[in-house]
Amino acid sequence: MDKQTEIKMLRELGENDTCFSRFFGKEDVGKMCENIINDLPIELGCSFTSKPDFKAEKEARDRRIYDEFISLISEPGLTVTQVTESLMRKYKIHSPSTLWAIRKRVENKIKEEQS
Repeated sequence: MDKQTEIKMLRELGENDTCFSRFFGKEDVGKMCENIINDLPIELGCSFTSKPDFKAEKEARDRRIYDEFISLISEPGLTVTQVTESLMRKYKIHSPSTLWAIRKRVENKIKEEQS
């Protein structure tokens, strides 16, 4: 892939609301493009290389989703499907199986902590 194509793809990924743009951010995308132009390692000087809290942030988000699911499902009249669809919209999750996987992951972590 030539430099211009790579830069174009990076900018497109960085401009849209994607996992890529949420993780790297506009500053990192700009730095990566600059590094490509200057034939430097793409991650050189990017802030994402110093983001060890990403896992903790993801776990905290998963726990919020799980807690909200448990809270909503206990309300009379709400079905699992309604709660699932509501949380998918709120957290921009595109698949019920992803929400299910998040719930199971948190449940397993809770079980581990209780053991």
